[in-house]
Amino acid sequence: MTTLKPRAVLFDLDGVLLDSIDAWHGTFNDVLEHYGKKRISKKTFLDDVLGKPIEEDSKHFPGSTPEGIRKLYIRFFPKNACNIKPYEGAIKLLQNLRKKGIKTALVTNTPRKLTESSLKASGLAGMLDVVKTPDDVPAGKPDPAMLLSAMKELCAGIDESIMVGDTIVDVQAARNAGVKVVGIGVQGDMQIKHIREMEKLLGL
Repeated sequence: MTTLKPRAVLFDLDGVLLDSIDAWHGTFNDVLEHYGKKRISKKTFLDDVLGKPIEEDSKHFPGSTPEGIRKLYIRFFPKNACNIKPYEGAIKLLQNLRKKGIKTALVTNTPRKLTESSLKASGLAGMLDVVKTPDDVPAGKPDPAMLLSAMKELCAGIDESIMVGDTIVDVQAARNAGVKVVGIGVQGDMQIKHIREMEKLLGL
């Protein structure tokens, strides 16, 4: 396996550092019920919803707006947050990256308020150098704005950075930003099955 030597590593949150699928599945179903619609299975949620920008989520709710959906997510997410936990190896990876002087950033399509709640609930708060959400840029992933903003703040160039994501949206964002991408269960420049494999990939 090729060993990477980046100056900065950009991470997606849900499905990469955090196992929050059940929390988001529950939240999405709560919003569906709010609109009088039937709950969906986890498989349908994973296939059709997870990882997509909130603008696409709003298509599932007739008459809604992205801002309206954002407010409902903020309303319903806390009762599902008990299902959040960091993936095995995620905390150790972030600790070792910091020890090695490799900068880290979070680039997530999750609204900032919910991102901060997730980081606090999982014990990851304060473990990343930069946190970027759709609240900080004109558009979420696959637009490259979050990635470019994070790299600028970290003083890391495109050729000095890598993205780690688990959805095609993450891969597209990385491609649009011009950075290499490690896919977790999705095809990227490199592909792994679990976040704990990043230590070996980075030679830590």
